[in-house]
Amino acid sequence: MTGPRSPLFTSARRAPRGGWRRAARIVGILLVAGALVALATILFLWRYADSQIDRIDLPALAKDAQTDAQLVEPTPDTLNVLIVGTDSREGLSEEELLRLGTEEVDGNRTDTIMLVQVAPARPRAVVVSFPRDLRVDVPGEGVAKINGVHNLGGPNLLAQTVQGYTGVAIDHYVEVDIAGFVQLTDAIGGVEVCLESAMEDVYAAVDLPAGCSLLDGYQAAGFVRARRTVDSFGRDDFGRIARQQYFIGQAMDKVTSAGTLLNPVKLKNLIDVVADSITTDKDLSATDMLRLANALKTIGLEDVEMRMVPGFWKAPYIYAYPEQAEALFQSLRDGTSLPDVGLTQPDELVASDVSLAVLNGVGSEGLAAQFGSFIEARGFRVLEVGNADSFEYTNVVVTFTEENRPKAELVAEFVPGAELRVVPTIDLDVDVLVVVGSDWSAGQ
Repeated sequence: MTGPRSPLFTSARRAPRGGWRRAARIVGILLVAGALVALATILFLWRYADSQIDRIDLPALAKDAQTDAQLVEPTPDTLNVLIVGTDSREGLSEEELLRLGTEEVDGNRTDTIMLVQVAPARPRAVVVSFPRDLRVDVPGEGVAKINGVHNLGGPNLLAQTVQGYTGVAIDHYVEVDIAGFVQLTDAIGGVEVCLESAMEDVYAAVDLPAGCSLLDGYQAAGFVRARRTVDSFGRDDFGRIARQQYFIGQAMDKVTSAGTLLNPVKLKNLIDVVADSITTDKDLSATDMLRLANALKTIGLEDVEMRMVPGFWKAPYIYAYPEQAEALFQSLRDGTSLPDVGLTQPDELVASDVSLAVLNGVGSEGLAAQFGSFIEARGFRVLEVGNADSFEYTNVVVTFTEENRPKAELVAEFVPGAELRVVPTIDLDVDVLVVVGSDWSAGQ
């Protein structure tokens, strides 16, 4: 005998078929609405990014200017971006300068100059770095080191110089100073770097242990600026360039893995910091920046198409090897595979190449010997220690002949505030003569 059916069972059996259709339509409408809201949010943020970033007019990037200069027109969909990091300390407090291991300096030179190319014929971006002492012809100025061009005529002159030197038409320009770099790093919650051995450079205010460390903005600035250390990345400017490439890859991995680009709140916060930290040409769009960021996120020391303009040292410049450099630049102009050139490290000047005589310019007992020990610990060769003809020196005076200017400048990098003094001859058989003044202390 069959009992009475439950009300619930009866209701389910008798539910009208049209109810499911209505529910499906409601879900579909909600999904479409959600997609439209997401699209509107993305479009808003893209327009917001375009409106917030500080932009400058660079006549050198105009197509008519590039045509007049007879630059090669890039292949379709190729993107050439000049990325510059300057040593400007503008806006930094004394405390911030101290944390960065630096001091207030005049001018605005370029610590980093990279030409980044994204081309459809290549799976990865190409990054070509320019050694800071590279000898270039500067329009209207003559011959100069490339790192001083920005100080001579700003971003436009630098872009004009790089275009003339390489024959590559630059599409866009991006510049960040030290303060901006610190802000950007902190905005993404720091960047992790992993080192095979400990790294220390007192002049870049960086002291990191072996293994992995999460760097804040100040530590990161020291990491990418360091030149007075030898580690798995290399030495001098080549090592610094390698560290910069590695850091870019780590930073992009951090941004993408954290879902920042897909989170409207995180993305807006990042855009605010970026807008306050970088300067671009007036035509660089948010879409271009996203494309560039997507290409750069795969950068790593082992798989990046990284090149340095190949050259050799001959005081006071690095001179490019003409044939190798031209082959490199031709591949950039064509957007094709890079030749096996541009990998040669310039024959960089190192401390052990420099011989010194150190003289006591104050009269305090043992001062010259103290300075000699200080500078020898940095790798320089001290051949003679003695007293100066006067004990009235205040500054540390680095004396040299013109042919040894690069060696004197290298010494001065280890002695903040040192005075460089060129003379016709030095009586002693050394490259550089240093007179130690009262302002120097062994602890600096």
